[in-house]
Amino acid sequence: MVRVILAFLTAAVIAAALGSSASTHFVMEGLRDIGVAISSDQQIAAMWHDIKGMAPLYAGMLSPGLIIAFVAAHYVSKVIGLRTLVFMAAGGVGVGTTLFSTSEIMGLMPIGGARTDLGFGAQAAAGAAAGLIFALLKRA
Repeated sequence: MVRVILAFLTAAVIAAALGSSASTHFVMEGLRDIGVAISSDQQIAAMWHDIKGMAPLYAGMLSPGLIIAFVAAHYVSKVIGLRTLVFMAAGGVGVGTTLFSTSEIMGLMPIGGARTDLGFGAQAAAGAAAGLIFALLKRA
């Protein structure tokens, strides 16, 4: 059980760190699109600032959806196999569902970098990475 909890916490932290970094990237690109000059150093500093400030809250926000997704993935993978792929898909769907439902409740996408289709996809990809990490660590 301890291994499952540690695997989950690691996966949630990775989803939040990757999602936070992706959000920073898409927000910075949006600023560049309107003519704001942003250096690489500024972008890296903003990314680290967002990881430190946003990722802990984001991990908490994503965790309920990831728990539900990973429990479902556990049972689905017992039936169809493809364990790692199922957990990756579950992580992506868990993050996507969390963001979509939160935006429906709030009336606004809570993660600025997920307000475009590509940005939303990047958040789902961060969830898929979390699913991969969880599947690998849970098995180890």
